[in-house]
Amino acid sequence: MLREEFRRYLDIRAKANIPAPWEVSVAEFRSLTMPNPAFIGIPEPIHSIEHRNIAGLTGYLPIRIYRPSDEPNLPVLVYFHGGGWVIGNMDGFEPTVRSIANKAHMVVIQVQYQKAPEHPFPTPFDDCYTTLEWVVKMPRH
Repeated sequence: MLREEFRRYLDIRAKANIPAPWEVSVAEFRSLTMPNPAFIGIPEPIHSIEHRNIAGLTGYLPIRIYRPSDEPNLPVLVYFHGGGWVIGNMDGFEPTVRSIANKAHMVVIQVQYQKAPEHPFPTPFDDCYTTLEWVVKMPRH
């Protein structure tokens, strides 16, 4: 038996009538899977979100830093959104990362890594690794 939240997710997904990724072009699938509040939910309030850009190997990478409070020295989680290195973006995971930051009482950092096929492997991986290196070196405050 499925948990209620999984059943609801599958019901919403079925009603959206989104084709399988292999049935349409990458551009069309990205368009069809853009964040939709009815599907992903409304993001909960959070203390602060800082928008930054960090230097990647092939350009600047947008990141967001989610803070549940102004308390210093909180643990940090680097969150790489799903999408198989091809689809998805930070906006689509906004409710998830805010919830993680609030419930775990930690800073969550998310990156908008570049995606294939425009940016084939290893570019998306390198973007994520660069973000991880930046987080390790970032000053604690």
